[in-house]
Amino acid sequence: MEFNPKTQNLKCPFCDTEMGLEEYKKQAGTDASADEKSSAKQPANPDEEIEGYNIYSCESCGGEIIAEEITGTATCPFCGNNIVVKEKFTGKNRPDYVLPFKFTQKEAKTKYKEYIRSKLKFLPNAFIDENHIDQIRGLYIPFWLYSADVTGEGSYKGDKIKTWKEGNVEFTETSHFDVTRKGNFSFSNIPVDASKEMPDDIMDTLEPFDLSEIKEFDMMYLAGFIANKYDVSDEEAYPRAEKRITNSTHAMLSDTLSSYNSTNTVFENIDIDKKKPDYALFPIWFLNTTWNGTQYLFAMNGQTGEFVGNLPCDKNKVTRYGVIVSLISIVLIYIVTSIFVGM
Repeated sequence: MEFNPKTQNLKCPFCDTEMGLEEYKKQAGTDASADEKSSAKQPANPDEEIEGYNIYSCESCGGEIIAEEITGTATCPFCGNNIVVKEKFTGKNRPDYVLPFKFTQKEAKTKYKEYIRSKLKFLPNAFIDENHIDQIRGLYIPFWLYSADVTGEGSYKGDKIKTWKEGNVEFTETSHFDVTRKGNFSFSNIPVDASKEMPDDIMDTLEPFDLSEIKEFDMMYLAGFIANKYDVSDEEAYPRAEKRITNSTHAMLSDTLSSYNSTNTVFENIDIDKKKPDYALFPIWFLNTTWNGTQYLFAMNGQTGEFVGNLPCDKNKVTRYGVIVSLISIVLIYIVTSIFVGM
């Protein structure tokens, strides 16, 4: 059985039979709670092995993915090289949550074609004609979800400027204020990817994810997909979340100063009380394309359909486009100038 993103059920790839996750567990004679990480009632054993899954390691780029034990061979979704089995998938790698796929592989290919069509203006013709998809895989990327309570306070110098005229004389009045601000803020589930192989700019561009659809982790959601094992600890990833929290708090404090014409910061203090982060898997479709000896990586948010990727640029097309735009501008300026001169 494989997880079907369209119906959110398990589907047999041979006879197309579908059933819900709980129904499948009942028929298989398994307890739903046995394969989930529950809360305080049943803490997961960090050394417990999860049967049926292995970790595969790429000897080229070092990427590690989690796939079903029956997977005989696999290709690294990051660099395209073959990967080999490294070790058993153990309980310490078990996520707290999973965000299921909502887009299918066919839809990911369609999004890729739409993305290519939107960039035709500067793409090399040979890339359009010869380009082909080497690999398309549905991959769950590890994320840390940070929550925090924050106290932000600051002292500012604020100016309000008033101008008016009396006869031919213009007056300006500037009032100076000492301003203080203090507020309490709560942040929840700030996502930071926990994979060294994943470019941070791609992951940031694929946001946001709709976390209202997040599920308690269940291995059933991985059926038919692979998962990238986290190799960035929550301590290592936290500075990125801290930066977002700090910037957001600063922005919210600044928003309260909009009534002043200008402000200067005297001091600002942001105190962050970080909570223990959750570990989650987010769905990403990856496409590898090779052209002219160079490999290009494209990614699509498996929940929202947001698509990103880098494409080659035809410098001759860019130059021709710039020349054409310049000529059109010159012609338009000439026409407008002629009209006004004639008047």
